[in-house]
Amino acid sequence: MDPTDHNQKTETITQVAGCSRNEGLKRVNRALQVYEFIAVHVLLFPSFGCGRSDPFPIQFPFKMARMKKWIRTKSARAGLQFPVSQIWRSLRQVNFGNRVSTTASIFLAAVLQYLVTEILDLACDVAHNNGKKRINARCIQLAVRSDSELDVLLSNVTISRGGVVPNINPALLPKRLSDMSSTSRKST
Repeated sequence: MDPTDHNQKTETITQVAGCSRNEGLKRVNRALQVYEFIAVHVLLFPSFGCGRSDPFPIQFPFKMARMKKWIRTKSARAGLQFPVSQIWRSLRQVNFGNRVSTTASIFLAAVLQYLVTEILDLACDVAHNNGKKRINARCIQLAVRSDSELDVLLSNVTISRGGVVPNINPALLPKRLSDMSSTSRKST
């Protein structure tokens, strides 16, 4: 495409629209978004937005763009994956008081996310070392018990189907021949 041809098209668009060049390009881009939305959601999926079975009503991109600017969850604003608003609601229901600040729920969500990330990271390493592709309760149990800080934190926790950490008390091991001969010499 020739650059002069592109400039002529944008000039004709702005002349028809009766606005500046940048404003005309914005309007054209918005119209293209609407057409793309209609092509994808209405032509490819004809049942989209029709009937009660579909939970998603049709919303056009220019309306959604305005809504996206304002509607953001507290988790997204804090940069967390854990739901800040649900943790805030849980804090209020547990009766720590009706006046629970949002920063308290953000802090608690961040701590929970860190702990879960740490446990899953260790469990992933355990599963990988055991040659497994899935993390199961046994991997979580071994991961928690292998880390000293997590072991102290979760000392009173029993993980269902986790088993026990493989450990044999040295007193229960059979004695070596050299140890047996040295102890028999001392006793005689």
